[in-house]
Amino acid sequence: MPAALPTSLANMIASLAGDVRQLRHGQRHPGEIMLFAGVALPTGWLSCAGQTLQTSNYPALFAALGYTHGGAGTEFSLPALTAPAGNYIIYTGAP
Repeated sequence: MPAALPTSLANMIASLAGDVRQLRHGQRHPGEIMLFAGVALPTGWLSCAGQTLQTSNYPALFAALGYTHGGAGTEFSLPALTAPAGNYIIYTGAP
């Protein structure tokens, strides 16, 4: 009989399985980043080009990122990410 997994490892595996199910069913989270090779950005996504945004225009994204990548007061910045092919995009939480 195989040994049982430690409880913490079993909980982590169950949590990851739940995350995978959510992604498979199209549930996105503000601040989620993915590589994109298309021409036109999907609705609700922005390029990760280090640009500054207004907190009032993207409240869900600001709640996820805060000032992690720069900004202050009523402005916050997106990360500046580059890829050899395509570009990185970030989900704003807005439809």
